[in-house]
Amino acid sequence: MSSLRCLFNAGFAAGVILASAGLPLAQGLTDGGDQTRDAFIRTRPTTTKSPRPVAARNKSPKAVPTNPASLEPLGLGYTLYAKNRQGRPERVDPRQVFNTGDEIRFVVEANQDGYFYVFNADSKGALRMIYPHARLQNGDNFIRGHVPYQIPSDKESDPDAQWFAFLTPGEVREKIFFVFSRAPLPDIPTNERLIQAVRQSGQEVWTPPAGVWSRVELALEQPVKRTVQRSELGRVQDPVEAVAITREIGLRPSVAAPSVIHLSESAKVDTLVAGLELVKQ
Repeated sequence: MSSLRCLFNAGFAAGVILASAGLPLAQGLTDGGDQTRDAFIRTRPTTTKSPRPVAARNKSPKAVPTNPASLEPLGLGYTLYAKNRQGRPERVDPRQVFNTGDEIRFVVEANQDGYFYVFNADSKGALRMIYPHARLQNGDNFIRGHVPYQIPSDKESDPDAQWFAFLTPGEVREKIFFVFSRAPLPDIPTNERLIQAVRQSGQEVWTPPAGVWSRVELALEQPVKRTVQRSELGRVQDPVEAVAITREIGLRPSVAAPSVIHLSESAKVDTLVAGLELVKQ
């Protein structure tokens, strides 16, 4: 079994291990190309969004029923950054082969307000939810459209918690599932409910019971458009993006797009899953 240094604590390293679990990483992918990128970027704000009030971060707003046909298709983009020799975040291809000691982090961006989750599975297929986390923003997982979010954060007080690091020698395959939804996923605790759930279990993270994952599996079967912005690979992180992460403000259209973008084919879809596999030799 592989091991990544985790953003929460060393004792939770096993929780971010994603060995082969028999779960599909993508279903019904289609080649979206520049059209997918343009559809994602065009909804970025043309003026700077105000930061979300601190008090609001700890309490997700109630979902407002909306006619799905009038909504934009769900879009979720992510960029994988690796720490370069100068210690700066540099865009890398998630398909590249990593080495022991490499350090990485993700920046995720959704095209509208919604709810964000990160799941992993161990070698036996057992699932764990690593975001939201009871120790981060009081378990809140509401995100704002086109505001970039960093996983793990460079604002962590412990330097070892600011990056994921490949620690175990030998070949490793890591699987990660990013889930973005218009409304909170049912039966998944967040905020105070999540804090109480992990406190009662005595675990660092929440483990979904049997049946909860079925909604995510259904979303995996939905056809999505996907594009990879290869021309941006190798670039260090844009200072504008770094400021937007710190201030929690929306990115403008002129800022580079995420390296990988997933876009639902239908505006009626209410949950989007982006799966990836990381390989270390």
